[in-house]
Amino acid sequence: MNIFISGSMAYDRIMDFPGSFADYILPDKIHVLNVCFNVNRSAGEVRRHCWHIAYSLSLLGEKPVIIATIGKDYENYFDWLKSHAISNEGIKIIREEFTAGAYITTDKSDNQITGFNPGAMKQATDYDVSSADPNSSIMLLAPGNLQDMIGYASRCRSWASLTSAIQASR
Repeated sequence: MNIFISGSMAYDRIMDFPGSFADYILPDKIHVLNVCFNVNRSAGEVRRHCWHIAYSLSLLGEKPVIIATIGKDYENYFDWLKSHAISNEGIKIIREEFTAGAYITTDKSDNQITGFNPGAMKQATDYDVSSADPNSSIMLLAPGNLQDMIGYASRCRSWASLTSAIQASR
């Protein structure tokens, strides 16, 4: 079976703030907000979306094709994919951008402040799935570039596996 996964490739840095944002963000000063927080720890960089799906499928012996965009910082990402025997054939490199990423800080009350840069995800992949056999292919659409999400859903609408899945869910 051919498994295509369309979605975002993003790298998130997740951080822990030991205090409460409410102690630093004053309602009467919100119009001149300028804060800086020291964090206790960072969970490091975590791969998101297509990475998880492809990795999980590879653990089950599948050979999924990731359809996504990635930025000029792609080398470490491709090294990781290679080390896990996951193909990068469907990943388009956008050399003018960095890979999508988020900085997520959570305080002790589970409030979060996130900064997100869509980076390369702003670009469509333009990956051609027209030669895939609809009877032995499936397309998984994860959150990502809106143009890709709409386009692949439209192009794969006639695929038997997708049609069957939609009918079974009704």
